[in-house]
Amino acid sequence: REQVATELGTEVDLYTLIASQMDPVDYRGIPWKVTIDGEERTDWLPPAFLPTGERPTLMFIDELPQAPIECRRPLFGALLGQELGGWEVPHNTAFIAAGNPSEWAPNTEPMETALLSRFAHYTVLPPTADEWISWAHEREIYPPIIGYVNTYRDQLYTMQPDATEKDVGSTPRSLEFLS
Repeated sequence: REQVATELGTEVDLYTLIASQMDPVDYRGIPWKVTIDGEERTDWLPPAFLPTGERPTLMFIDELPQAPIECRRPLFGALLGQELGGWEVPHNTAFIAAGNPSEWAPNTEPMETALLSRFAHYTVLPPTADEWISWAHEREIYPPIIGYVNTYRDQLYTMQPDATEKDVGSTPRSLEFLS
């Protein structure tokens, strides 16, 4: 949040939505009673994870490719700056999405062309051993772990897509957790 605020020169609200953990009804919120023209009706109280303020907002949608299609469809209107389950997207809201590619996440479903066309796409490559070592020194990662990566550079990223819990391999994230 601070880095984005610095880059943009203004405070920014950041909301995170983990798409793979959502159910389609989660986007609507909960029903509540309202009176319209003297008649009692049901409307929807938006969920707390949706922005409502006037400040610029980034809505980060994580694990989008891992979400079932039924959970991705409600996002189409929101991504066009319209609405999501009755919630009107504030004009100052931008969306960013991320997810693992299908070769690294077996539970990934193919993305719809209509959804894909709403984003610019970037592939983030794993860091090189030198990049990770530099990062690890800045974060004060346990020195023997840094030494291991420095000695066995090919071991920085060994995870295989079909890995089991007995043989996951290493990743920059798992080496950080180990520290």
